[in-house]
Amino acid sequence: MVGVATWSSQQAHVQHHQGRRCHRRLLRNRSRDTALRLREAGYTVYGAARRVGRMTPLRDAGVNVLSLDVTDENSIRTAVDSIIHQSGRIDVLVNNAG
Repeated sequence: MVGVATWSSQQAHVQHHQGRRCHRRLLRNRSRDTALRLREAGYTVYGAARRVGRMTPLRDAGVNVLSLDVTDENSIRTAVDSIIHQSGRIDVLVNNAG
């Protein structure tokens, strides 16, 4: 089974409003934890973000890292095509962008 966990670098963006900043950090951590748990369970996992440099810990844990801007249709198409080419299908999509 192939799992895909995606999130936006906007989640890492520091907001002026304290509550919003904490909420975004929580979402980012949940995305990371979900990707790592799926990988540890033996799934093929792809993590996608605009800033892939921040995803080194995921890459080091065996998660396939892709560059993806969810506001750009061509970027989405390229990411999906890459996953299909490498793994043949997408079974699960976890989208946490925004």
